Amino acid sequence: MRTHLMLRCSTSDRGITLVELMVAIVILSIATVATMRGLNQSVHEAQGAEQRVLAQTVALNRVEELKLLGPARADSLPEKVTMGAFRFDVTTDFELTSGGLIKASVNARSDDGIGALLVVYLSPLARP
Repeated sequence: MRTHLMLRCSTSDRGITLVELMVAIVILSIATVATMRGLNQSVHEAQGAEQRVLAQTVALNRVEELKLLGPARADSLPEKVTMGAFRFDVTTDFELTSGGLIKASVNARSDDGIGALLVVYLSPLARP
């Protein structure tokens, strides 16, 4: 006597269909593309971070020079400054406020256009 075992597969035991597999691949592909775009944007932002930090440092240095020398001697300061591997154009605009202070806007920009703007209010009294 031979006994035959018949295995019956219920519908839940069949596995996944080709359509389900294709849908899963599409969803994973969309998620991968979104992740890659985000990573690319992060890399792009990080590349300009060094220039921005150095531009801020150049602008802060110029403000300290203005505090020490006074606005009247601002013309004696260099227009181009090298910091790290970058060269920055430094411009300073002055404006007299209604309160009698001098508003100094210091702009430090690299050749790539990345830079920093810093505004400070100075006393009109000249330093010795």
